[in-house]
Amino acid sequence: MVTKVATMLASRDEKTLEIGEAPRHRVCYAVGMRWVWCAIVPVLLGGCLSPTLPLPPPSPPSESDGTEPNTIILTGTAPPEAVILIVNNDPMFASTAQCNGALNCQVTATRVDTAGNWMATVFAVKNDVLEISEQIGDEQSPSIDFSVD
Repeated sequence: MVTKVATMLASRDEKTLEIGEAPRHRVCYAVGMRWVWCAIVPVLLGGCLSPTLPLPPPSPPSESDGTEPNTIILTGTAPPEAVILIVNNDPMFASTAQCNGALNCQVTATRVDTAGNWMATVFAVKNDVLEISEQIGDEQSPSIDFSVD
């Protein structure tokens, strides 16, 4: 990049500035600082068009006992404003009889606060394996398996 800028500045004359080999960058008029835009904007646009990295899986949470029967409290960290999705596929929680009156006790969701912390009360018992993932906008991370102690 430094070499291209040095070449550009060295080859600049009163009316034109050559920026590399691409024909779309051949001629820029040097009126005031306008030639700088011809040199910088293509570089910036190229960076903006690069693909983004996929959302990584969440970090494993900490676990503590819940206040209700068959519940645990999970706490963790994630990107601010993400949504944490926790799924317990234990068939014990497929019926509302074990859910303390909740309609669906196999799926729990919570939003991460602006400081990056989250907490969720989850229906689970010892040895259950929970699938935990996070979502930001339309992008969802791969899930991790979390074993309840």
